[in-house]
Amino acid sequence: MMASSPSGAIANASTIAVACSGGSDSAAALLETRKLAPHADVVACYVDHGVRPRASIDRDIAAVRAQAMAVGARTLVAHLHLRATGAGTSEAALRKARYAALTVMAKRVRASLIVTGHHGGDVAEWVLIAMMRGSGVDGLAVMPESRQVARGITLVRPLLRESKSGLADAVRRMRLPVSVDETNAQPRYARNLVRSFLAAWSARGAAPDKTLARSALLLAEDRAELDTLARTELDRARSRKVRAALNTPVLRVLTPALLRRVVRMIVRDTAGTPLDFSLAHCDAIVRAIREGRGGEFHAGNAKVVLSAGLLRVAPRVPCRRASIARPKKRVSAAHPPTNDDEIGAIHSVRLRAASLPASPNFTVRLSVPGDTCVPSGRRNPVSLARFLAKEGIPRDLRASVPLLCIDGRIAAALGVRIMEPFTPICGEATVDVTWKSAALSGQGGLTDIFNMKHSPP
Repeated sequence: MMASSPSGAIANASTIAVACSGGSDSAAALLETRKLAPHADVVACYVDHGVRPRASIDRDIAAVRAQAMAVGARTLVAHLHLRATGAGTSEAALRKARYAALTVMAKRVRASLIVTGHHGGDVAEWVLIAMMRGSGVDGLAVMPESRQVARGITLVRPLLRESKSGLADAVRRMRLPVSVDETNAQPRYARNLVRSFLAAWSARGAAPDKTLARSALLLAEDRAELDTLARTELDRARSRKVRAALNTPVLRVLTPALLRRVVRMIVRDTAGTPLDFSLAHCDAIVRAIREGRGGEFHAGNAKVVLSAGLLRVAPRVPCRRASIARPKKRVSAAHPPTNDDEIGAIHSVRLRAASLPASPNFTVRLSVPGDTCVPSGRRNPVSLARFLAKEGIPRDLRASVPLLCIDGRIAAALGVRIMEPFTPICGEATVDVTWKSAALSGQGGLTDIFNMKHSPP
């Protein structure tokens, strides 16, 4: 198990990648890493984004090599090829590319940690930028001391409680060469404007690095408590009938703020990331839940489906057509059909013997518009789509419910209910119908090998 603090993690690691730019912040990270892990294999990793002049890149690399040599570390350089204009050189794009490259470099040297030189000033800058973007608690309580970036690789920030000036002094005392990135003075980057504002604020005798970092720490603690509360409500709303679905009547009583957090949490749990899932997207879902409306809603690389009193998160990539693999044991309304069943599974349905013709023709198919059925306990046919809706099957799953038909008549919606007149009656003989599932595509029928086993009353 990894140590709980960045310092402890560094001390226990055998191979460590340190993100280095040639500046004083990352040089301080190198010094701190070597201090905490005197016997570790330390690798100074420099990422060339390919968007600055060649002379500037060479100056950075020379500084990184000198810094690495001073602490007994190796040097590894990655050269990226990004577009020179447009979104490819935005701050977000460059940051994403940098972390991706660092992760690849860490894998190459088999490092379990990536150390960065982020400090209190970086936290202060990020808090102000998040505030100007209108972020809430989650956006303001950023920059954790550690986070996993890949399997077996954790990014750690051991200097978050240090000031930039203090780190620069430490590097200067060790007489390490540093390279200054000329783009740090360009106002086209939002971070540089915020950095200038903080510097002017500090010149008046204030300490924004410390105060904003403290605010971020307090907000992080608040976020943890809110996440615990949201997780409790999410678990309470879980459906017992449909996997990975939430009951919207349970969600409807939550406050909008808590409901918003629960929605974002289920999207993150299911889709893996809340990227491209804005406050406006989330609020649209929250309003629909509170107003009792259904529909499909954007959720980043997924979609939220509200239907039949349930909230489900589904991928935007179309799923392949379901096979006829429900039920895997016995028909049960407690386990509605899904689209991930395996072809070749053996299935069994128990039917009333007296209802079967002498030579029944069994088929299994998907629904078609206009299908009707007679659910158990009913006498008159009803719309199959309406029946499935009342049974709580979400709209986007109804077309995937396999139907067992006898001479063209729906005898069972597999995984949901047996239909009349095929529903077994206590005291009467029954027939167990078994078959092996096969691929089922489109809306056509499929005849397979069915076996019948009669049971006396």
